[in-house]
Amino acid sequence: MSAAKSSGSAGGAALAWSGDDPITYTRVMAALQDAGIKMFDIAENDQFMGVPQISGPRYRVIIAESDLARAEKVIRETLSEPKQE
Repeated sequence: MSAAKSSGSAGGAALAWSGDDPITYTRVMAALQDAGIKMFDIAENDQFMGVPQISGPRYRVIIAESDLARAEKVIRETLSEPKQE
């Protein structure tokens, strides 16, 4: 999992989570949705993943920069909980 990153501009987008584990990706997406945080996700099967500048982790979750602190808390709490089998 990578740390959250900001675009640096007011009202911009921020990377809330990125990684290669599909289960963690699903857990993060569900937790953010349950918290009412709007997001955009990029997965390896998206058309943009073939562009060299966008290659990297298989999954990315992008949110509004204004939601970053809340999203980081939600993600941290979610990932500290044991996975449900």
